[in-house]
Amino acid sequence: MEQTKPPATAQPAPKADGKGTGGAAVTEPAAADLQPQREMSEAELKQQKQLESVASSVTSMVFPTHRPRDIGYGLKSGLYNVGSGFCAGATALVTAPVIGARQGGAKGFAQGLGAGLLMSVALPLAGVANGARQIGRGIANTFESVEARSSGKVWDPIKEVWIDYVPYNLNDEHAALCGGTGKGKGEGGGGASSGGGGGDAVRNVRGVKDMHHYELLKVSSDATAGEIKKAYYKEARSCHPDRNPGDADAHTKFQALGESYRVLSSDQLRAYYDKYGLDKDSK
Repeated sequence: MEQTKPPATAQPAPKADGKGTGGAAVTEPAAADLQPQREMSEAELKQQKQLESVASSVTSMVFPTHRPRDIGYGLKSGLYNVGSGFCAGATALVTAPVIGARQGGAKGFAQGLGAGLLMSVALPLAGVANGARQIGRGIANTFESVEARSSGKVWDPIKEVWIDYVPYNLNDEHAALCGGTGKGKGEGGGGASSGGGGGDAVRNVRGVKDMHHYELLKVSSDATAGEIKKAYYKEARSCHPDRNPGDADAHTKFQALGESYRVLSSDQLRAYYDKYGLDKDSK
């Protein structure tokens, strides 16, 4: 009779401590083995953010959308848009692969090159589209521009509208500054007198090296910026060329007053003048 073999006994399952019946260790994936994958994911995320930053900075290049007043300004704005689009596209094509390569090596370079190629096409198209829009707006506004100019209006670049022309008037500005009416000799409440002007002798309170500019404006050396401005308008009105046509002396004095005001109204120029005097003031 044949002897039947006893059934094979099942091998015991590995224990939780990683050892089998023979005591051989069964390796399990450790957290350290997963770390390189996690770091690669963070690198890719950082690379993506860098590429998005490049795209954002490039697309933020100015595509003018202001209102062109006529066809001339519309054409100028349109050409600027087209040029900006091509420059932005070229910038993206160059910078995106470089940033990608720094962050992700060859793979990052390929991704950056793809993003750069995409932006090098999209940005010029955006510039052309916006440029065509600006040219069209300029053509549409040309009729209004011709009508406004014929009516004596001027273009306000801040509000982007045509406004009535108001000529500059020194008397009106002096009146608004000094609180007077702008007529007669007593307007402004003697604005410069508080700085040592008027009929009083000009005083060198601070001991500056030269008093020429102060004496011309009839203010003391410690006059404030407001007092200097009031004094300039008061003195300039008396010798303004519009009030003294053909008077060469008045014209010369008016220019000298303007130079004195230019120096004393600037903190930097005034400090330099107070220290070195008139000889070095021409700098």
